[in-house]
Amino acid sequence: MKVLANPEAASILFNKLAEELKGKDFEIVVGPSLGGVIIAFEVAKYLGLKCAFADRVGDKRAIRPRDVLRAGMKVGLVDDILTTGKSIKETLSALEELGAEVVVIGVIMDRSGGEVDLGIPLVSLASMKVEAYKPEECPLCKKGIPLEVYGSATRKG
Repeated sequence: MKVLANPEAASILFNKLAEELKGKDFEIVVGPSLGGVIIAFEVAKYLGLKCAFADRVGDKRAIRPRDVLRAGMKVGLVDDILTTGKSIKETLSALEELGAEVVVIGVIMDRSGGEVDLGIPLVSLASMKVEAYKPEECPLCKKGIPLEVYGSATRKG
């Protein structure tokens, strides 16, 4: 999320991701809110395509604007970070409901170290294994060290 605060640096990453996705045969770029919206816009602009985003509606996601997608349309799905795949899986479900076909997923950072398999080819600019803990198992939590939480899927309140 911090790189998104620096448009010049972020633009370099978005253009690099667009270059990596070029030629993957998709017609539209879609990203989940929050981080994926900006990336979808920038990658689509770079590739000369339309874009959409998957907005959170209750416990699901809905594609906005819906009228840019049609059944059978090939989609490139992008997001900032892949950790567990929750946001991407929710977006895949929303696209599947509309009859769209995701042909590639692109992320800036794969924090699963390649362990999350979404059943669709994945392009990541960087990959590393980041340990995730439940609060009761977290070494920092046990020491009373406060955490900063980024990302809409994990934010409370």
